[in-house]
Amino acid sequence: MRTADCLSELAGALAAFNSEVSNPVADQVANVHSKRTGADFSYPYADLGGISEVVRPVLAKHGLSVTQLVCYERERTWVGAKTVLLHSSGQSLEFPPVWVPVPDEGSAQDIGKAISYSRRYGYLAALGLAAREEGDGPAAGRRREGASDCSQSRRARPGSRPAVPVIGEAAARELIAVANRKGKTAEDLKGFLEAIGYHGALAGASPQVAGRVAKRLEGLPDLYDENGEALVPAVQGQLAAPAPDGADEPFRDEGPAS
Repeated sequence: MRTADCLSELAGALAAFNSEVSNPVADQVANVHSKRTGADFSYPYADLGGISEVVRPVLAKHGLSVTQLVCYERERTWVGAKTVLLHSSGQSLEFPPVWVPVPDEGSAQDIGKAISYSRRYGYLAALGLAAREEGDGPAAGRRREGASDCSQSRRARPGSRPAVPVIGEAAARELIAVANRKGKTAEDLKGFLEAIGYHGALAGASPQVAGRVAKRLEGLPDLYDENGEALVPAVQGQLAAPAPDGADEPFRDEGPAS
C-alpha cells in the first residue's frame, strides 16, 4: 500500500465515513460448476452496482472518492484492479491489485468477470467493508431501496430473492421437439449444454442458454417428421454414435433444475 506524506485529512474523513456507512447486501447469486470435483454450488455476492450504490453518497459527503485502474500481468495471464482512495484535500491511499487468473484462452466475457471480481474485492478491502447476507437464506435480499438520508442503507424486503429467468417446461418441450426432428439424441443435447457451462435440466435453463441451443439446431436439416418417421436417409457421421445397445435415445424432458 502506498500513501501520501500526510494523511490527517483523509484519515479523519475515512473514520467519519465508516461511522455512517453500512455493509452492502449480497443480493446476487453466482452458480459455479467445479471442473476439479464436478460439484455444483452457489454463493451470494454483492455486485459493483450494489456496492457503489451504498457507499458513494457517504464517500461524497466526507470528500472521499474511489478510483480503480485495471492491470494485466502477462506472464501469468492474471488481471487485477489497483484501487486508490482519494480525499478532496489531495491526500490519497493506493492499494495493490487483487490478482485474479484468467482461464486459458479466456473469452472477453471471462476477462470481464475476472476484472469485476478484482474490482469488487479491492473496493471493499480499501474501505474496510464486507458484503453481508440478509433475509432467511443466501441472497434473500434484493438490492436495497432508497432512503432519504445518505447514511442509511437501502433495505430489502424480508425473504425476497432475485428472480432467475428460466424458459420453463413448455419451451423446453418445444426445443426438444425441434432437436428430435434433427435426429439429435439426449446425449448430444447434454454434451452441448455442458460444453457451454450449463449442467441442469433444459427446463431450468436461462433464455440465453436456450437460445444458443436453438441456434445450434437451426442449421441442421430435418431428418424426421413430428411422428418420428424418417424423411431422408441418415448421412454417415451426421448423427451421434449409437448407444451401446444400438439405439439412439431421443431427448427427454428431465424436469426443472433442482
